Amino acid sequence: MRILPLNFLPFVHKFRPSEAGKQGANLLAWRWWHGLYGLLVVILFLYLRFPTSQFKAFCTDRVGQYFTGYDVSIESLRYRFPHTLVMDTLHLQAKPDAQVKTIDIPNLWIQPDFKMLGKGFFLSSTAYGGTHQSHLLVDQKQGVFTLSNMIINGLDLAQLPWLSADTGRAITGVFSAQGNFTGKTGGGIVQGSGEGIAQIQDGTFALHFPILSLTNLDLAKVDFLYKLENQKVILTKGKFNGKDLEGSFSGEINGLNGPFSAMPLALTGSLMPLPEFIKKHGPTQPLLLKFQQNHIKIPLRIDGTIGKPSFLLESRTNS
Repeated sequence: MRILPLNFLPFVHKFRPSEAGKQGANLLAWRWWHGLYGLLVVILFLYLRFPTSQFKAFCTDRVGQYFTGYDVSIESLRYRFPHTLVMDTLHLQAKPDAQVKTIDIPNLWIQPDFKMLGKGFFLSSTAYGGTHQSHLLVDQKQGVFTLSNMIINGLDLAQLPWLSADTGRAITGVFSAQGNFTGKTGGGIVQGSGEGIAQIQDGTFALHFPILSLTNLDLAKVDFLYKLENQKVILTKGKFNGKDLEGSFSGEINGLNGPFSAMPLALTGSLMPLPEFIKKHGPTQPLLLKFQQNHIKIPLRIDGTIGKPSFLLESRTNS
């Protein structure tokens, strides 16, 4: 393979030391472009040296190290100038012990972090109606990876087929989150730790049995903080509001190493029916009349599992 000379690139040639004179800035720029040119030559060499199938197998194996509960497949790989690797249709099919059955990512872009070459990468993707991004830092010696500055933006819950299948009810809404995560290579997602803030907008949650005459919880906005540790998710400072109710909640989701629908819930909080709702349903709901008379919030507890939650107010009501 013939390596092109540096003066093949006009923008590199004009920064040659012989033309830069005594200007240190130009010399630094020349060195930077020289390094970039070298990187491009290496990429070109790897592209010509290894068949696409072998390179795809290498990438598939790497992804599988971070998703140990899944069989990984990549439809195609392509290079985008100047330094981006694009994975098209990344599919993760669950093994028997995985929490979520499938994960599909139509497009994943990977760019190197030049401040941490070989260790740091910028990730961005499109999936389930939203756009998402993060920074990945890999410590091969310690077998640890960190996802920082994670941003999940506009993920459509209705596009997650396993969500309604595992819970047996319709769940919709637009999910967004920001946070970080640290895990061990080959250790599985639930073995790691992380924290952040999350929000659901325009959400609906179908109830199997009515609560305060409601068969659906229509929630305009849900906000909460989350922390992942010891195979459980801790939720704090949770708030929600909708057309009928508003309230607060906190608690835990345990058993992250088991099936999604079987994860135990332990949440507590309170409900405050809104005036129009009380006016409409108060005559047939003694609890609402009691709330109206005493001006107090209704205590709420959610037990059971994600697949079969139990909502408890002053008297037990299953959903």
